[in-house]
Amino acid sequence: MKRNFNNDPREIKLKYPCPCATCGIQLHKGVNVYYYPGTKKIYCRSCGEDSFRAFLESKWDEEQYQMQYH
Repeated sequence: MKRNFNNDPREIKLKYPCPCATCGIQLHKGVNVYYYPGTKKIYCRSCGEDSFRAFLESKWDEEQYQMQYH
């Protein structure tokens, strides 16, 4: 039972150039980045990796917990 919600962060491929929300490096079209729809911010792989992995781990934990009751 994997649920995805609208505001869940996700990895995307950029459709247009933009800066990383943390370090400000200019990211080019076609680069894989982390997108957080809730804040509408984009993070380069270096800046976003830790928080994205933490989100995925938390999501996995929640799914395991919910499976107990189904």
